[in-house]
Amino acid sequence: MFRTDDRRTSGVGLVALATLLGVVAAAQGAIRTTAAPLAQGAACEWQRLSRGDEISNHVLVPVPGRGVLTYGGIRNDRGSGEVKDDVALLDLSITSPDGLWETVTASGASPGKRGEHMAVTRRAESGAQVVTYGGIDSLSGGGTFTWRSPLTAGGRADGRLETLAPQGVVKNGAVLTLSGSTGTWVALPTDVGPLTDASAVYWPEGDAMVLFGGRTGTETRTAVKVLNVLHLGASPMTWTSTDLPGSPIARFGHSAVYDAAGKRMIVFGGTTDYRTGRNDVWSLDLSSDWNGAKWQSVTPTGRVPGRRFDHAAVYLPGLRWMVIYGGSRNGSDALDDMAVLDLSVDPPAWKPVTPTGTAPLGLAYLAGAASDTEAGDMAVFYGGESNGSSKREAWGLLCTGGTVVPTATPTRGATVAPTGAPTRTNTSEPAETDTPEPGRTQTPVGTPVPADLTVTGRVTIAADGSPVPGATVAVGLSVPRQPFSAVTDADGRYSLLVPAQYVPLIDRISVSAVGYAPQSFAVTAAQLAAQPVRDFALAILVTPTDVPPPVGGKIYLPSTFRGVPAR
Repeated sequence: MFRTDDRRTSGVGLVALATLLGVVAAAQGAIRTTAAPLAQGAACEWQRLSRGDEISNHVLVPVPGRGVLTYGGIRNDRGSGEVKDDVALLDLSITSPDGLWETVTASGASPGKRGEHMAVTRRAESGAQVVTYGGIDSLSGGGTFTWRSPLTAGGRADGRLETLAPQGVVKNGAVLTLSGSTGTWVALPTDVGPLTDASAVYWPEGDAMVLFGGRTGTETRTAVKVLNVLHLGASPMTWTSTDLPGSPIARFGHSAVYDAAGKRMIVFGGTTDYRTGRNDVWSLDLSSDWNGAKWQSVTPTGRVPGRRFDHAAVYLPGLRWMVIYGGSRNGSDALDDMAVLDLSVDPPAWKPVTPTGTAPLGLAYLAGAASDTEAGDMAVFYGGESNGSSKREAWGLLCTGGTVVPTATPTRGATVAPTGAPTRTNTSEPAETDTPEPGRTQTPVGTPVPADLTVTGRVTIAADGSPVPGATVAVGLSVPRQPFSAVTDADGRYSLLVPAQYVPLIDRISVSAVGYAPQSFAVTAAQLAAQPVRDFALAILVTPTDVPPPVGGKIYLPSTFRGVPAR
């Protein structure tokens, strides 16, 4: 997803970054509210977090209740690069304001060394799971990706370029189940072919990882516009691949987030040739489940950010803002600016934000993820490259205080996602432009924070009342905080706990099991607290839906870059 390249940062760019980063932080502070305007009295600031290892082209995913986790990446030092397989957790749940990095000791079938791969977090009864797929596993001659910058951006080429190519695009993946500071890898049973530098989001209702775009080889001509969906709840896990009508053009180095309240995946930027970035916005509507998924081009209001690729994007659920930072315009620079896309309004809007504190410098090939802290949601950015070297700094953008603003319900032009991806409850009185969603309540400002909520019940077969073991019951929240879920025992019984701070965000309860028709119901926190015992009766699926074979163009075997720009 995030790539490594030489970046030359200009002084003017750095100044712009500081300003724009400030803009974003404020926006994210507003993120604690779910509305277009900035939360009244909100204070947003950049915080310098604990430093990790020098890394770029890695992944960063949330670990609910703990912090963020990084896996793999490339350590690049001006022409000398190494693909890594390290797993580390930045624990932000401790008392230290900077957090603390700790190595995650993982056993089992590790995917191995990996760069520009894709990953998402999935909440499971056994703990958080990190699902990863694809990427590159080696560099020819021990080199780095710096060949892209001078060659494809029109700069100087030299004899080193032939040895500085990514060597192999891989087609395997794995699931890492976390338990404290340890984890266990389990290989994915199937694959969808070689793929690297695509975007990835977790789709809670479908219990699936959704990949879009990327490349099937090292050359630009292998870029695709295919959607690849890994159905994690199926037994065994299965893939669905499709090229939907009206899709964005093929691209790689782009970003995507899942807007739970809008029921949609949002895609931004990317490139097709390493020479020119893009700044278009697309929405994948998942409101009618996967069979009804459809693309829509989005034209936000406000000042459009510059074109870019290999940037980082973080979704903060409180405000429903997609925060974009860094990247490269042309493969030879590292941007030092930030942009915030407000998804709570229709149409979405680019918003300026002005945080306090010292902002990061220009970076490309960095990674970002949201972390829930006691003080609020924090956007964490880590690693990346500047001037051809991987960096080790981590930055947090935190907004606290302020009056909670209501969530705007998507109207015409806004896309909606599958069942199980909740919308936040509204607080405060709605603005005139807000249209409360039917069945949802609005909690007045000042309402006390509820206690932990435990939901219990039994899942049975509708036909005869016999238990359904292994069914997953989930109380929907906002991404990146995936739904709290539990798996039924041999008698079909389950029990799951929603921590107090997440109770106001309850939006939906759902149940799914292999071989049965899933169910999903909108529910408010008050309704669930009044009736915490929820039983489900599932209907047996007579004919399972066949998974169509992968489509979307040729699959090219990995090849070594020979110093000629791909066309």
